[in-house]
Amino acid sequence: MGWNKYKRRVRIGYVRGDAFGYSENTKLTVTINMELRVNSVNGQVCLRISGDIWKPVKYDTVAGGQINNTLRELYEDGYLVLKISERDFQKLLQVWDEYHLNDVKPVPEEQKEQYKEFIRKWKMKYGYYPPFGEIRKVFPEYGDKWHYWDIPRATLRWLIATFLVDVGEDAYALTNEILATIDRAKRRVGNAESK
Repeated sequence: MGWNKYKRRVRIGYVRGDAFGYSENTKLTVTINMELRVNSVNGQVCLRISGDIWKPVKYDTVAGGQINNTLRELYEDGYLVLKISERDFQKLLQVWDEYHLNDVKPVPEEQKEQYKEFIRKWKMKYGYYPPFGEIRKVFPEYGDKWHYWDIPRATLRWLIATFLVDVGEDAYALTNEILATIDRAKRRVGNAESK
């Protein structure tokens, strides 16, 4: 028992080279690295997302890691050409923003919406992420311990079908396998707590 990991790198499109000093005709491949970890003991699902924009030589990147905002800006500026649908791209960014590292969030899930709104308003007003002390004024327990934010089942189904299924693989079977692992672990935890 422990962690079941599901990982995949997916090409979602390319960036026109002139966004990074190359010729306009140069295509810089954009990949997303998706990892879903399912804890078979307690049923928690942990999501890790990162991305890469590859140089034409394909062994080095011009940008990598937490590039969700970079991708958003490149798309808005017309530099990013998508291989996936715009709907899937926008949903990917929303899920990335909200659930990346969902097992180490600084506030309880019950305060998620207030926290996101506070951060959004601060960034709009000042143009940068709020300092620790300012966040603590509104959320006194901020940073005292890590909190887990549950990923909605519909979002999990979408992530699995869109990004974790390999060509020729059965999306339905993989989705059911992952969800069954989660359900078994949660039942086990529920049974142990009721004893």
